[in-house]
Amino acid sequence: MENLLRPLSVLEQPTPTLTLSPVVKTGWLLPYPVGRSATYHPLAGWGIPIGLGLLCFYGRLFVLAALHRSDLEWTLLGGVLGILVGWPAQTLALATISRGCAGQPHVTRLLTLTAWASLPLTLRDAVQSVYMLTTGQALLYPGLSGLLPVSAATPNPDLLAVSHYLLGQVDLYKLAALALLVFAVREGAQLSTPKALLVVSIYSILSLSLGTVLALL
Repeated sequence: MENLLRPLSVLEQPTPTLTLSPVVKTGWLLPYPVGRSATYHPLAGWGIPIGLGLLCFYGRLFVLAALHRSDLEWTLLGGVLGILVGWPAQTLALATISRGCAGQPHVTRLLTLTAWASLPLTLRDAVQSVYMLTTGQALLYPGLSGLLPVSAATPNPDLLAVSHYLLGQVDLYKLAALALLVFAVREGAQLSTPKALLVVSIYSILSLSLGTVLALL
């Protein structure tokens, strides 16, 4: 009888019922917490999105190798470090900024949620790989950077390189990832949506500033 009445108890008290569910509690069904007390199995929490990210990255690398690109070593190094090092670094940066905004970040939960928030970027790698494989041409100008193709005859190459980098960060996949990142910070640091948006905005400005400096090197 208790099992028969359980669906009705979801309507009356949704949070306690869902957090007691072993499927939701271990995190195998949903990547995001249903309630504040939800916990995660490590593999289901971050192994799946990070594994998909590495899989799509290596697929992109094989496509670039087929197109006879000469900078594969740097692409491999940057991609692996970006996923395996950049992801924890992003989480720690978001946790630090969240504390400054009166948040209470749970690092393990935030680590999991930021991993799932990167799925749009994984999808972007997959779509771009299919495009390059179909057309037989490497993608030289991602995002909106095609509006400012780098030319050797430009009077200010540094300014054009910075503009090329910044415009290259603008696409629908990146915007979707940022939207998911706001949700991740809100749930992982127990912040309101406006404060989570502020945290992600500060992080994005710092990240773009670092990328701009690297683009000038």
